[in-house]
Amino acid sequence: MLESCGYEDTNIRAIAKESGVATGTVLMHFIDKRDLLFTALHEDFESVWEEALARAEEGSLDTRLTRVAGRLFNYYQEQPLLSRVVLKESMFADEPWRTRFNAQEAALNELVEKLVEDAIKRGELRKDVSSDLFAVSYLSFYYCCLVRWVQAELPEPGPMFGLLVRQLIQSSSVPKKG
Repeated sequence: MLESCGYEDTNIRAIAKESGVATGTVLMHFIDKRDLLFTALHEDFESVWEEALARAEEGSLDTRLTRVAGRLFNYYQEQPLLSRVVLKESMFADEPWRTRFNAQEAALNELVEKLVEDAIKRGELRKDVSSDLFAVSYLSFYYCCLVRWVQAELPEPGPMFGLLVRQLIQSSSVPKKG
């Protein structure tokens, strides 16, 4: 209902009616419409999130980093109306959602730092590259491309994100000999 009718045009009473329960029953389980939205999408997003993190296992640093973000971008693109609402609403989420969203972002940040540290050990990136600053740049690119897509400035976020990540990797790479 949230996707078909739109978040703004959906209310708890209509959700209860479609579900065949009383409005009070819905409110016993959810604080408000935003809580219901986050709850409804959280389990779905968690499986996508786990899949995205697992995609970082093989390939070059570029491949790993773009594959992770690509799966997340695909999820948002599969349900664009709800994605726009979720992104907007999650920016200022209350507890417990703020902690959950922050934990997901921290896990992604930690993964990027680990991938960068591994690339440094393999000689793919310079030894002076800061893994934490690289991860902050990665997340900045991710959110920038996602927001630009939500605002219809990009037809899809992946291509621009890929260019930004490749440029970051190139500026952090060990110079080629010869």
